[in-house]
Amino acid sequence: MIARLLLIAGLVALAGCGRGGSDPPIATVEFIVPTGFTGPVWVLTDPSAPDIPNSNGTYRVNVPKGGLLRAKSIQPLQERHKPKASYDDGTPLPLGDEADLGQVAFRDGNPGILERGGLDFPYALYFVGTDEQFAKFLAGDSKPKVK
Repeated sequence: MIARLLLIAGLVALAGCGRGGSDPPIATVEFIVPTGFTGPVWVLTDPSAPDIPNSNGTYRVNVPKGGLLRAKSIQPLQERHKPKASYDDGTPLPLGDEADLGQVAFRDGNPGILERGGLDFPYALYFVGTDEQFAKFLAGDSKPKVK
């Protein structure tokens, strides 16, 4: 009986090891925000904008001072990925699920679609700030302000 249980456990372990080989690797998305920045971070699709740069499986999102980045596609942000955030001076910025509620952190928001001139522009929303600041922001008009 014990030998049978050990055999089954061994087969299950071997099956689990092979499963990971068919899954695509998880990319890292690194957000670099201006030092001291707080507020919304928008990554808005714009067909005339460049792609989000990728180097060795790491996408690098350089957030401008106003918090609005235009990118040809937000697909890297929609796929399964490992986020990472820091200020542009190199200081790490904690992720929202790792931070205390009152701590300034890089927080996930919601995806959405901005409609302009009959066209749809998908976007990804993030927020740098405390949980309370993020909640206040979400309670207001949380669409990107673009011209």
